[in-house]
Amino acid sequence: MKSEFKLIVLLFVLFAFTACKEDLPKPPLALIDPPIPALDMAFASYDIDAVKGGEVSYITGTTLKIPANAFVDSAGKPVSGTVQLQYREFHDAVDILLSGIPMNYDSAGSEGALTTAGMFEVKAMQNNQPLRLADGKNIPIQMASFQTGNEYNFYTLNEESRSWEFKGKPT
Repeated sequence: MKSEFKLIVLLFVLFAFTACKEDLPKPPLALIDPPIPALDMAFASYDIDAVKGGEVSYITGTTLKIPANAFVDSAGKPVSGTVQLQYREFHDAVDILLSGIPMNYDSAGSEGALTTAGMFEVKAMQNNQPLRLADGKNIPIQMASFQTGNEYNFYTLNEESRSWEFKGKPT
């Protein structure tokens, strides 16, 4: 009888605990979510002098020209010293699928899936803290593509709005 009473009390406590539990908001799902993280494409890492800038050549022939004083910290202050530039490219459906990059878009209420002649991701870090481009700075990138034609447009994946933004057409 005593053990039955303990069981009833335990069940009551568990029920009360779960019934009173406040529904906490769930964090948003990651925008880029590799289905098999171990197969996600790795970044190539390059050290750049933040004050002088520099040029990076990727294994595919792509070049990035980093201007002098291109990066600022999260407070918007220019950085000096060594910046770790991380870069990777995606050239086919397998690369993109394994990376978990979303390829759906919405343009004026019309939904579709992007096709690509190649895409890339660039990150800059200093002391394990993310950096961003300073106002008025850009990184000219000459990316090697393995697709012919110029019917592909340029887009940027906006992580805040969680959508692709049209940036222009090839020249």
